[in-house]
Amino acid sequence: MGHVVVGVDGSDGAAEALRWAVHEAELRDHMVTAVYAWGFIDRYHEGGDRTFDVDFGEDEALAVLDKAVGRALAGGGAPVPVERRVVHDEPASALLRAAEGADLLVVRARGLGGFA
Repeated sequence: MGHVVVGVDGSDGAAEALRWAVHEAELRDHMVTAVYAWGFIDRYHEGGDRTFDVDFGEDEALAVLDKAVGRALAGGGAPVPVERRVVHDEPASALLRAAEGADLLVVRARGLGGFA
């Protein structure tokens, strides 16, 4: 079975990327892994709070990812299982590592950055 990895950060763009990844995975009979990565500075809380939190860790990251996946796939869930993985690393590095051996890496061009 093939594998699709998708970057999820809680943004609307990431939700769109996740829905697209799930659709592609269903067409190809692949599994999906949603990855949320946080680094030293980028620790976005559930609900979009961008306040730096020294105690932000795996449990908080998983809560952010779970909420983002649930919101993106609300109203019917996913036709394929969506594995969730949180990684403490810079997002680009984490996604590239998570996608090693995958058939497809899906990201959206714009996430929670501060630039319009």
